[in-house]
Amino acid sequence: MKEDLQKYIQSSREELDKISKAIEERYASLTEEAKEYSKALKTYISGIEETLKKAEDETQLQSHLMMMEAKEKMEEIKDDLDTFLSHTAQKGQEELDLLALKAHLLKLETESFWEEKRKSFSRLYSQSQIEATRLADKAVHELNTIMMRLSELL
Repeated sequence: MKEDLQKYIQSSREELDKISKAIEERYASLTEEAKEYSKALKTYISGIEETLKKAEDETQLQSHLMMMEAKEKMEEIKDDLDTFLSHTAQKGQEELDLLALKAHLLKLETESFWEEKRKSFSRLYSQSQIEATRLADKAVHELNTIMMRLSELL
């Protein structure tokens, strides 16, 4: 937008320069009345040039002010975003710490449970071993008895 306005101002200046040059080139051949009219026209053109200069200065000032305002807004947004990200990271870290604590407590609870059940499992395993040995001895004894009866029969 600033560039478009500056282009418009520049093209207006160029047109005014063309008009002024055309008047100067024909000034000598003009009548007195036309010369008076051309002087008034030059004064009017000078006023327009001053108005254009003021408009250009105002445009530059407004552009500069808008840029400063945009920069301030960007800084505010950056600060807000930094605060949000910091808060989010802190909350995330708190959640991670809480999860790590829960995992550690679960590990301790599992170890405690296993320690309690290990004795029971060991006792059951020992009993199973004894029972398996007893059943194996009984099976061997029964097989021996069957083999002896078979050998008596034969």
